[in-house]
Amino acid sequence: SLIMALLELSTSEHESYAKEMLNIIKSSGGIVRVHPITIKEVSNIIQSVESSGYPKPNTEIASAYERYNLNKTKLIKIRTHLEQRLDKKGISTFPVQNGYELKQIINEYQQKKIVIELHKSREFFHNNGEEDKFRDIHDIYMDDYISKRRLQKKDNNVCFVTLNKDLIAFC
Repeated sequence: SLIMALLELSTSEHESYAKEMLNIIKSSGGIVRVHPITIKEVSNIIQSVESSGYPKPNTEIASAYERYNLNKTKLIKIRTHLEQRLDKKGISTFPVQNGYELKQIINEYQQKKIVIELHKSREFFHNNGEEDKFRDIHDIYMDDYISKRRLQKKDNNVCFVTLNKDLIAFC
């Protein structure tokens, strides 16, 4: 949701919070990076809105859709230039991964017990028993990825920043 907010695809409150957080991290010498799997998740969300022609009511993207008079064409432009838009804000994509590598991650995490548990804990929020676990795969993968990066770099200042309180509690 923070990346969505930085792309101005969220509520005005989340957009202000995300911009302020970005400025604080950058002004304190931090490096802001987005993982390719997060880019894919954002792209999936935007593409879902494009396909349906309009966002689901009462969602963060619906707020932005109304405020900025978005339409399918504008969303396609945002989606196809995600990395460039983030780069202009000083957010780099890291690590460099191709579609094949992302597909391997998704396949590896698809049947992980913890992903299935997270998915089940969120079933109430899924539409009509939707079996798409990508959000859950993303969240668990990122938690694992950040843990590994901390160990590799021997640095606790490597963080996965999220507004998702349920995910924080779960992990």
